[in-house]
Amino acid sequence: MLNTSLGPNGMTVERMDMPYSSLRQMAAKLSQRRSGNTRGSAPSTASNVDDEECLDKAMQYHTTPSGTYDGADLKDGWDDALANELDADDRLESRTSRSLDEYIDSNREACQNLIQSLLKTGHFGGRESTHDHAKILEIIQAAMSSAQCIRVMKEFAKTGHHGIVINLLDAVLVNINPQTHLYTTVFHALRKLCIEHSDIPVSLVLPTNSVTLDGHPNRPDEKGGCADIYLGQWNGKTVGIKAVRMTQHDPLDALMKKIAKEATLWRRLTHPNIAPFYGIDRQHFDISMICLWMPDGDILKFLKNNPSASRPQLLLDVARGLEYLHSDEVGIVHGDLKGPNILVDRQHRACLTDFGLSAALYGCDTLNTVSCMTKFESTLRWMSPELLNPEGFGLHSATASKYSDVYAYSMVMWEVFTGKVPFYQFDNKGTVVFKIVSGLRPQRPAASDDCSGPSDIIWSIMESCWDQLRVNRPSIADVATDLHNVWGLQLPSGSPSVNEVTEECSQDMRNLRIGA
Repeated sequence: MLNTSLGPNGMTVERMDMPYSSLRQMAAKLSQRRSGNTRGSAPSTASNVDDEECLDKAMQYHTTPSGTYDGADLKDGWDDALANELDADDRLESRTSRSLDEYIDSNREACQNLIQSLLKTGHFGGRESTHDHAKILEIIQAAMSSAQCIRVMKEFAKTGHHGIVINLLDAVLVNINPQTHLYTTVFHALRKLCIEHSDIPVSLVLPTNSVTLDGHPNRPDEKGGCADIYLGQWNGKTVGIKAVRMTQHDPLDALMKKIAKEATLWRRLTHPNIAPFYGIDRQHFDISMICLWMPDGDILKFLKNNPSASRPQLLLDVARGLEYLHSDEVGIVHGDLKGPNILVDRQHRACLTDFGLSAALYGCDTLNTVSCMTKFESTLRWMSPELLNPEGFGLHSATASKYSDVYAYSMVMWEVFTGKVPFYQFDNKGTVVFKIVSGLRPQRPAASDDCSGPSDIIWSIMESCWDQLRVNRPSIADVATDLHNVWGLQLPSGSPSVNEVTEECSQDMRNLRIGA
């Protein structure tokens, strides 16, 4: 039943042919057998033992986390998560299976050709080609544990069938525990294909009439750096509709693909310090991104209305969110970290939003100082010196990096302690650029009635983060660890912000299957 193959991240893992199309179905089957609620004849004791051994081995691999949070093993609480997913499957089974069946049926020949190509690799125990929809997805999922099968899928995508591969991977991803190596492998394969072929999963675009606008399309509730934000409703939730402002340089299709590169990634991120993103709507505006509405607003607005709120906790939240983005499992750069892009949720925890959006819209790779001053006017004060003057630091272009994110984080720290934007005393953009490139930084804030100001140790951390030379800046993981050690704060494992928001976001992702 078991043999060995090359798995995710180059590890050697045991591979198995499972009789059920997912771990959840297998667990449900065992539960039915133990309770006597089975269809047909009762299974033998030997069959029970075999299935339990199979489930145990499968869970050992599929629930091995690719990272930890605050030192806690993320596979803890798997039983509760499994039960929640089983309940969710029961609610969504008829709707999601029907939509997936319709998609596979409409692309029957291409799907069969892909399955035939994968079966020829010999990794599937001599299985015959199948017309069963669940088996097709099972084979695609199993293929992601083999480097050879992944190559076959990429080659198949190059033959003009990239849409088939992208949408099947997108469907498979819904059924995998996000804290596993397998999820990471599928996730990165999907992201890479979307970028390489300038394509997106069809599930990323929300169905027509699923989003409603509460106000008037000419009167936004908020204004952001590159989008107008409106209040609306989606799937029984109050959401923010971020209508992207169009420019004269990009046709609509090209702009859609630029945003989709980031949106494909953002929709799959589940972390208590990342704002949930649900998809793209094209009904009310040319392009709008649908996110969870947070009535407390951004971090500065929240602190203005709640001056006694814990600044250390909020800053550690931001560091944890950025650490997650920079982690090996995700591996992306925010690129636009600043107070207005940090929202506060209903549990008063900070959540990052809008990562990569400015770079996607304005093409960071071709920026120079002049274009920075015009296109990134709302972001200049948080930008690192190498972004404002790349040639002066031996770089070919102004490309956002983990180093520039850490620099921006130090400016966010200064914002939170003062309630002001960096270099607030200078109105002229050229003056701000000159100060940053020359190595000048904001002065250390004094204590106030609302805030004690940064201690000597915290100020030292801030100075290291905004170092003029990017290679001298610490990683955000080290910064988060240092802040945790200084402040003694920890994200409680039972916090509603962790469990409820992450599970709510995961449930929304399951609702967004192809055609749902």
